[in-house]
Amino acid sequence: MRGMLRDRSRHESAEAIGAALAEYQQFLGRVTLSQAPLEPSPIVDLVWHTHQQFPKRYGAECRRLAGAFVDHDDDL
Repeated sequence: MRGMLRDRSRHESAEAIGAALAEYQQFLGRVTLSQAPLEPSPIVDLVWHTHQQFPKRYGAECRRLAGAFVDHDDDL
């Protein structure tokens, strides 16, 4: 998180936010297909945690993007 805060200006433009959302959607699309756990990039992890702040929307969008609910367990 310190690195994200240090590089904050890189992530504040509309283009950077759009790229982060696209990367996150691609990640969700791959996560249920992977045999091994996938590790998100720092920006994808931040978007993922933010998305989970809206549980109903998160559940519905996971099913649409990944085909199933995706549980994000930070302890793994």
